Amino acid sequence: MFVRYADNFVTFVCSERSAQGVFPSVQRYLTHVLKLDANEQQSGVRLSQDYEYLGYVFTGKRVTITIAPKKLQAFNRRVKELGGRSSGVSMLRRLTDLNRYVRGWTGYCGWCQQFDLFDKLYGWIRRQIRMCFWIWDFWLTLSVLSISRVFVL
Repeated sequence: MFVRYADNFVTFVCSERSAQGVFPSVQRYLTHVLKLDANEQQSGVRLSQDYEYLGYVFTGKRVTITIAPKKLQAFNRRVKELGGRSSGVSMLRRLTDLNRYVRGWTGYCGWCQQFDLFDKLYGWIRRQIRMCFWIWDFWLTLSVLSISRVFVL
């Protein structure tokens, strides 16, 4: 498997011995045929044993791609920030911003093979939104009751 981002290249192989043999030929191919410069510190031929690259974790001999734990923590933090109860923005703006962020994140991480995780995240986001509506409804009801108490003689 070959992964490229800007000037960083990673090629995954099955064994350490094949990694030593493949690296010079891959580097020669990239520089001479494709006319690309490889960043020596961040590029290379590696085993696919829990290697984290660009927010993904590559594991196993058949290279299973999952989302990195740091990326999930950043996603949870950002969803809490956008869908927080005390953000002081309207529900329409909150839902629009949250929708835009989740769509972008799903486009980037959506092809990972973690379907159970996406179901859990979807349920968690729905609970966050529902909580915002409950709080909004509670304050609306409370304000109507307080106004009705003031004007009742």
